[in-house]
Amino acid sequence: MPELLLHQELRPGRGPFALLIHGLLSSHVQWQPNTEALSRHIRPVLIDLWGHGLSPSSPHDEAYTVEAYMEQFERIRQSLGASQLVLIAHSFGAGLAMQYAIRYPQHVSALVVTNSITAFADPDDPSMREARERMAQDISAHGLEALQALPMHPRRGKRLPANLRHALTAQADQIPPASIVRATRITASGLSARHDLTRILCPMLLVNGRREAAFQRYRDIAKDKIPSCEVVDLDVGHAVNLEDPAGFDRAVTIFLARVLDGANPFVRPTAGP
Repeated sequence: MPELLLHQELRPGRGPFALLIHGLLSSHVQWQPNTEALSRHIRPVLIDLWGHGLSPSSPHDEAYTVEAYMEQFERIRQSLGASQLVLIAHSFGAGLAMQYAIRYPQHVSALVVTNSITAFADPDDPSMREARERMAQDISAHGLEALQALPMHPRRGKRLPANLRHALTAQADQIPPASIVRATRITASGLSARHDLTRILCPMLLVNGRREAAFQRYRDIAKDKIPSCEVVDLDVGHAVNLEDPAGFDRAVTIFLARVLDGANPFVRPTAGP
């Protein structure tokens, strides 16, 4: 059986390669409104997670571990011949991007993330584990119906552009429920960077959707704990780059223009090991 690989799509651009990593029940289509502006500073590499977009749905639990995803990202970096990458990621994908920045600091020149409760929540909080398990059980029992009822399903994105909402909804409805069950039980359980935030040493930008009330306390934790983190707040909800593409593009391109020349004026002393 041939080895399964994540789908990657290289777009024209200039500057360093950048992995763009979407969230749960999304795909590389999520970045459609942003790639033109971002490509003035980076060469976008659009990634689809297992079972999403054009990536296959791996039948093996091991493929969904954070460690296996890190190996996939490393394989992509090496195939590009890049010593360093920029990472731009949303929600579930932001957790993966932060884990890569923690584990491979020498290969990350800059990190951009949006709201991600999974990435910042306390991994020892039993309520988070219980919520994930309830979600997995519901999807296992009810399949597509349960997926469509999830709050992050694009069909529920009332503030999304209509054309993208339809495209993302059509793709989301093709995701095998088993992939989301594995992502929920296996990947999500290892995504929290809460105890390792001081190990993110590259320049980092959090583009925060301040209308997502549940995330705002994590926004403050990121600003306080991550040594070189700056925050830009936009008047949007969870789907930050889709609800305000122009605001997202402006924040990210200003950040990239400043940090990719090697200067990082935002570095602060770390608070611990």
